[in-house]
Amino acid sequence: MNTRRQNRINSLLHRAIGEIIERGLRKDFPGLITITRVKISPDLSAAHVYYSVLGGDEDHAGRVLLYSRKYILTALAKNVRLRILPKLIFAVDEDLKQANRIDDLIREIRKDED
Repeated sequence: MNTRRQNRINSLLHRAIGEIIERGLRKDFPGLITITRVKISPDLSAAHVYYSVLGGDEDHAGRVLLYSRKYILTALAKNVRLRILPKLIFAVDEDLKQANRIDDLIREIRKDED
């Protein structure tokens, strides 16, 4: 269960990382990348940053994010007031992919019924 502080930091990092990517890394992504959620560890040492990509390659986006991690952390240090910045761990948001797959299956079933 997340504490109020964890929720506040999740929201803060979510917003800040999204803005950093939008302003500084937009040209590096072939499609639209969206930070879907951030989940910070209980000890605040690591933050799992989940993203989705529309119209582009997820593997390429992951490599760009991994390569740009230092840039993102530097920008976070300038924009976010935290005693210690967490280690950023980027991952594709599988929940969103699964929701899209379920939506596609429901559309197929409805189409077959008609």
